[in-house]
Amino acid sequence: MALFAYNCLFSSGGQVKELKPIDICEKYVSGESGCEFQSDAIGGFCRLPDMFKCPVYDYFFYGTISVSQANTWMRCHRSYQHKYMDGIEVLDKMLNKNMKIGRLIHEGMEQIYSDKPVNVDYGRYFSDEDTREIGIVKVMLDKLVTLKRPVEPCLPEEGFTIQLTDCPEIRGVIDVLYAEHFTEFKTSGNPDYYLTPHYLQSQLGTYFLSDSKLKYCTMKVIRIPQLKSAGQYKDEAGEKYVERVRLDVEKRPAYYFIGLDESGSWGKKFWRTEFDMDEIVERYRHIMHERRLAIKRGCFYKNQTACLYPNPCMYLQLCETDGVSELIYKYKEKPE
Repeated sequence: MALFAYNCLFSSGGQVKELKPIDICEKYVSGESGCEFQSDAIGGFCRLPDMFKCPVYDYFFYGTISVSQANTWMRCHRSYQHKYMDGIEVLDKMLNKNMKIGRLIHEGMEQIYSDKPVNVDYGRYFSDEDTREIGIVKVMLDKLVTLKRPVEPCLPEEGFTIQLTDCPEIRGVIDVLYAEHFTEFKTSGNPDYYLTPHYLQSQLGTYFLSDSKLKYCTMKVIRIPQLKSAGQYKDEAGEKYVERVRLDVEKRPAYYFIGLDESGSWGKKFWRTEFDMDEIVERYRHIMHERRLAIKRGCFYKNQTACLYPNPCMYLQLCETDGVSELIYKYKEKPE
């Protein structure tokens, strides 16, 4: 940890005062190498049972950040506080349907690209009654297994760390990493969002930053089936619905696996030159300064304009009631 960080100064009443760790966290107890309660786990966590993230670590030593953390911060500071500072997360079975389907397909993708048999944990997200959702995942994974893959060594779920001057440590995980390119998988009911560089700047640009040898990314976007369940299909059994999905996927696979051609290849390429990495780095730096100010002032304000758009915030119930319901949320386990 950088020793200079403890010499931070701030202005109060016209006078410049030295800012100390105890000013950031009232539970701070000085030890041989920092706070006695700071965990040895990478990322700065607290050993105290009622604390999750160490605010002293994020303030004085800039902390760590990821694409998802940066996006959460830009959407709502209070949501960021709940998820990353307080360690509150939504129970798996309380996530929305498309998110559950997407996570299971992603889990299956990792197994496929690791040359393992597909064996995903449906019970983590769904009950036995959720036959339609489970069926959709099975249909899409059955098709995914048959699609062409690059014939070259790859590393599924490969993590990286980027360390830049005056910037948080940037971390991330690439879905499938090759020697000079990488692949990212997305699932969505509206794939268009993932087919334009404008909306992918943050994620793909960060991934390109991780290695100068990476020349392009192949975005492999899977459309989540949204077949009608009204009219003549109003009382349709789950098994019948899943069979309709399977037939539709076989009839028009390119509709569901974006960019699929006659050779069996699929996806859309985005080249390194399409992304402004300098702007992305500056944004991380600016978020770091905003986050430090929020920690110093103890103010992670709400952004009510983002509560319902584009999707309902997963922490809306917590903000409305100021209580952590065990039916919806759980506290993350701290890494050891």
